[in-house]
Amino acid sequence: MIQPDFKFYDVVDSTNDIAKEFIRCKSNVNGTVIQADYQLKGRGRKNSVWESKPKENLLFSIIITPQSIHPSRQFLINELVSVTLRDFLQTQIPDTPVKIKWPNDIYVENKKIAGILIEHIIIGSSIAHSIIGIGVNVNQTDFHPSLPCPTSLKNETGFHQDIKKLCVDYSCMFLHAFESWNAKKEPALTETYINHLFRLHEKHDYLIDGQKTKATIIGIDACGCLLMEMEDGGIRTFELNRIAYSL
Repeated sequence: MIQPDFKFYDVVDSTNDIAKEFIRCKSNVNGTVIQADYQLKGRGRKNSVWESKPKENLLFSIIITPQSIHPSRQFLINELVSVTLRDFLQTQIPDTPVKIKWPNDIYVENKKIAGILIEHIIIGSSIAHSIIGIGVNVNQTDFHPSLPCPTSLKNETGFHQDIKKLCVDYSCMFLHAFESWNAKKEPALTETYINHLFRLHEKHDYLIDGQKTKATIIGIDACGCLLMEMEDGGIRTFELNRIAYSL
């Protein structure tokens, strides 16, 4: 059984950066969890900034060693993180559907509550380490107006949450799911991920290659790219840098 090894910090540049230092300096880092009250250089996908007030949100990274997963199938790790985080947050917000906004943001209705940034260290034909960076809006109730539709656990439930307990509870849940995962569970994991996708089977406006287009999300392909049905009935596949949601 993977025993989580928790490292708690007041302030860091980035929990993912601390995780990389651990990987460089230690031989056994599988299950290491780095949590900080504040990040000076927190970031999301494509180097976007993750805005968070000190001591109000859950900011952490988990290191795993998924050597049995081929690099070509690395999106499976994204699916496992997204599904377990969605399930965990659904238990905290039982009365409102929690969804996965492809590829790995977590939404409550049309509002973002969490984001995930996964970085892989690939050696040869295996993933030596994966660093799973997660930010969850917990007790922060007001956000910078430039952020697109944020929310938090406190906004949704009205209750103040114990951030460190949330970190421990989710990390243990995820590491158990990771340890018990095997290739036979891959189809069920992907099906669950698809079934929880934000806007699944709903027609909406998207910016595709810079052009406003109506389309319907119908699933993902084997590489994790988004499958969409266009207005003419055709099915097209999109990578992240080609599509943007209109919210």
